[in-house]
Amino acid sequence: MPTLIIPPGIDDKDACLFPEKIGGKYVILHRIQPSIDINRFDNLNFTGKRLLTHNPFVFPRKGMWDSAKVGISSVPLKTEKGWILLYHGVSADDSRYRIGVLLLDLKDPEKVLARSRLPRSLSRKSPTKRKVSSRTSSSPAARHQGQETFHLLRRCGQGRRCRHDAPEETLRSPRH
Repeated sequence: MPTLIIPPGIDDKDACLFPEKIGGKYVILHRIQPSIDINRFDNLNFTGKRLLTHNPFVFPRKGMWDSAKVGISSVPLKTEKGWILLYHGVSADDSRYRIGVLLLDLKDPEKVLARSRLPRSLSRKSPTKRKVSSRTSSSPAARHQGQETFHLLRRCGQGRRCRHDAPEETLRSPRH
């Protein structure tokens, strides 16, 4: 029987678990609007009494492309320089979803080492020239062994998914 791990009545979305323990703890990212939250646990045995808490560490930025709310778009991917986390942000100006990149510290992922100033432009692998949907869903991202390119799947409208490719080096670059 599934067990709820969020407090009743709380709008909590976009949860993910880091792919390995950090400092001997399981680390969970989730979103209680409008920010991204982080929680650490010794084990994943939830009994209904222990719940995720509101511990925000990534916030919307006033006047920027992610000014209304932010959320997780992929499971963090480990690199030599830190954990790469693709996230989505919503602008208060036009309510559009866009993709951004966070570089989180390997030993303390609550420490943000870099964050994209602009939304990422990811190359599309789709035969159509149509614009992608303004809605970005939480999507898997992957890096194939031996490659330095990340692949992100995203809704393109009409039930289709598009693949976006981004070289690891461009994701790590804080200047964008």
